[in-house]
Amino acid sequence: MSTEKLRLIPGYKLRVIDLLHGVEIADDFTLGELCLMIRDCKEMDLRTLSALIHCPLAPFLEECLGPGSRTTRSQPLSSIHVSWQCEYDNSSETRWPPETMLWLDVCGVGDLWEDYQPGGQWYEEGKEVAGCNTYALELTPLHELRHLPLRIDPTMRIACTDDPGKAPLEIPAPEVTLLQLTHALFWEFSFFDTSEQRDAQSTALQESVRRIEAGEVKLIPWEEVQKEFGELRDGLQRRSRSTRTE
Repeated sequence: MSTEKLRLIPGYKLRVIDLLHGVEIADDFTLGELCLMIRDCKEMDLRTLSALIHCPLAPFLEECLGPGSRTTRSQPLSSIHVSWQCEYDNSSETRWPPETMLWLDVCGVGDLWEDYQPGGQWYEEGKEVAGCNTYALELTPLHELRHLPLRIDPTMRIACTDDPGKAPLEIPAPEVTLLQLTHALFWEFSFFDTSEQRDAQSTALQESVRRIEAGEVKLIPWEEVQKEFGELRDGLQRRSRSTRTE
C-alpha cells in the first residue's frame, strides 16, 4: 500500500491505482462529487468496482446524480462522517479465542436530537450530549445526501464488548484508503439491498409510527419485555430439569 496521500477535490479524475491510496478530503468534496468521480472513471467499469465493494453501484449513482434527482436541504445534517471503530472481547474460559472487530462506521452528523435541545424532554443545561447529533443513513435516498461534504474522523474509538461501562480508548486513527471509503459508504447505503426495498422499509416504519401516535397500538416497556423473557427462560429450565429427572 502506498504511503502517498490522495487529496480528493471536486472534479478529481479517478485512476485504478488511487483505490489503494490513503485519502484526505477537501472541505468542499461532497458525496455527489464522489459519485461523479466513480461514474466518470475511464480506467475501470462499474461492474468491476461493484464486485470489489460487493455493492451494485449503478442504481445508487443514478439515484444520486440522475436528472430526476432532487436535493432536500431542510434535513438537520451537515456532513457524512466516516470513522474507524474497534471492539474487542476479554478472554475467558467460555470465550476463546477472544475476538477483535475493526470496521469503518458511517453516519450523518448534524443538529442535536430534538429531545436534547432546549425544551426537549431530556434537556439539561450543561449536560454532556456528545454523540447525540449522529443519524443513520440507510433509509435516506442518495439524492437527499449528495450535497453533504465527506469527513474522516482522525481518531479511532476502541471499546470492550464485555465492559460497556468502561470508557472507550481513543487513539489516532489508521488511514482510510479510497477503496475502504467507497466500500463503507455504499455498504451503508445498500443496507436494505435495493432502493425499492429501502423505500418499502421506510414506508412500513412510518406507518408504524403513525399507528403508535394514533393510539392504534402501544409500546411495551423494556422492563416488561425483560420480565416476560425471564419467566419464559425459567419455565424452559424447569421443563428441562423435569425431563431429565423422568
